[in-house]
Amino acid sequence: MRVVVLLFALAMPVVSWWSQSGAFGPDNGTVSDRYPTLLVAAGYAFSIWGVIFLLGVVYAA
Repeated sequence: MRVVVLLFALAMPVVSWWSQSGAFGPDNGTVSDRYPTLLVAAGYAFSIWGVIFLLGVVYAA
């Protein structure tokens, strides 16, 4: 079971990277440019996901 948890923890950042590279369709920047709104989160606001992914892998290991 630990191996499965570790594999899923490692898969999270990989799937996120694929998503932002356009493998699953347009990335967040493209969609944001296509549908302009008055409020858009700054890019650095998403840096928390790096910490979340790191802690997930640490916990799984």
